[in-house]
Amino acid sequence: MPNKKHSFLGWEDRFDLDLEPEIGYNGESIGIERWRPKSLQNLETNNGWVRIESEEDLPKAGNELYDVIVDGKKFRKPCFFDEGEFVYHSNKNIWKCQNITHYKPIEPELLPIY
Repeated sequence: MPNKKHSFLGWEDRFDLDLEPEIGYNGESIGIERWRPKSLQNLETNNGWVRIESEEDLPKAGNELYDVIVDGKKFRKPCFFDEGEFVYHSNKNIWKCQNITHYKPIEPELLPIY
């Protein structure tokens, strides 16, 4: 049974690979040595995106801005989550975003230090 801390999705036992794992593979030691193609990075975190499968997956109301995926494409405008719905502002109006499958909080951009 896989450890909940590490999903073994895409990971292979190092000794089952027929090629040199150092080329094009990332390694991790979790009791035994496991490797997977670098192209499968970030599977555990989904690159920061949250998939909406039920109401439990929705964000809590707040002042955060979110990037959202609508019908498989990234929506152009940042959205708020308000009263159970994603909404965006345009021309002093508030519009609902529909058919959202994923969301991710927009991280504030860091300014240069020097």
